[in-house]
Amino acid sequence: SHVNNARANPELNTYPDENYAREVMQLFSIGLFELNPDGSEKIDSQGHPIPTYDNDDIREFARVFTGLSYGGDNARFHKRLPDFRHPMQMFGFFHDQDAKQLLGGTVLPAGQGGMQDIEDALDNLFNHANAGPFIGRQLIQRLVTSNPSPAYVARVSAAFNGDTGSPRGDMKAVLRAILLDPEALATPGTYPNMGKLREPLLRALGLLKNFGVASPDGFYASTGYYLEDLLQQHPLSAPSVFNFFPPNHAPVGAIADAGLVAPEFQLTDSSSILAVSNIVDIVLFRELVNDLFSPPFQRSRLNLRPYLALADDAAALLDTLDTLMTYDTLSEQTREAILATLEPIADPTFRVQTAIYLIFTAPEYAVQI
Repeated sequence: SHVNNARANPELNTYPDENYAREVMQLFSIGLFELNPDGSEKIDSQGHPIPTYDNDDIREFARVFTGLSYGGDNARFHKRLPDFRHPMQMFGFFHDQDAKQLLGGTVLPAGQGGMQDIEDALDNLFNHANAGPFIGRQLIQRLVTSNPSPAYVARVSAAFNGDTGSPRGDMKAVLRAILLDPEALATPGTYPNMGKLREPLLRALGLLKNFGVASPDGFYASTGYYLEDLLQQHPLSAPSVFNFFPPNHAPVGAIADAGLVAPEFQLTDSSSILAVSNIVDIVLFRELVNDLFSPPFQRSRLNLRPYLALADDAAALLDTLDTLMTYDTLSEQTREAILATLEPIADPTFRVQTAIYLIFTAPEYAVQI
């Protein structure tokens, strides 16, 4: 919404669009309420959460994000045919050049130019106390677990803040803190609320990552639109600025009753469950087509050769696939059901494919713990 967003013109009764100014704070940097380092909300004397910004702050940030339009050849403000291949360009005449009051008492001086205003505004958000716990918690949710403990969030916040020796915002340090935290490395079952539902797209991509493809060059490229059709997920294709699901979504029932969240369940219903099964059917039992280039399109299959040698022993095959796909977390009940299905299958390839299919559609594969 900040494309072609122009400075105010009171004579025409036009004012900067405020959507992006609100979204960049609410969704992408500091959130709605002030946070403690462990991600818990700060409370005022009346027991209410403390807002991080108000409408005046939104209006001031909206003035910052004025003057931007599409770049590229023959760029101009309000160009009819936008060029999406080049970065946006600042058009100074359409930028609000007056001073601006940001969060924490920061003032942007008048006349310093649009791009400097934007740099300073982003620094203002980056240095806000909320940035560490707000961003850290959501990264933990995407990478490790939906319900990190306050202590886990605090340790990641400390890494973001530079308290562990790295510069503030060093994402290498943040990722190390997330992935090497004791909670992330603990044996399954150590923390009762540990784990997350895998997004449908990541489940499908996990299958390709686990087995790779057998093709002339060992390479498989796809636009992935068949995934979008079935799973309603595709990179850079969220239905709104709020992404595919909100970070605090709690499905009705035991999870919500326990005060927990499970964001990815926003995508889960009877249709999506069947769609995931259809995806594994496509990837396992049919050819994969490289559709990024000109015909003839190269065709590939999952590389199952290393597992065909185990096909004579259903239990050994299942043990190996359990380690590869579910990190040895298949329950005894699931194992028995899969083995009972595999034993009558004589064809080695079909036995391997069936084993992978049944593990892929099992709860233990759907949930990352």
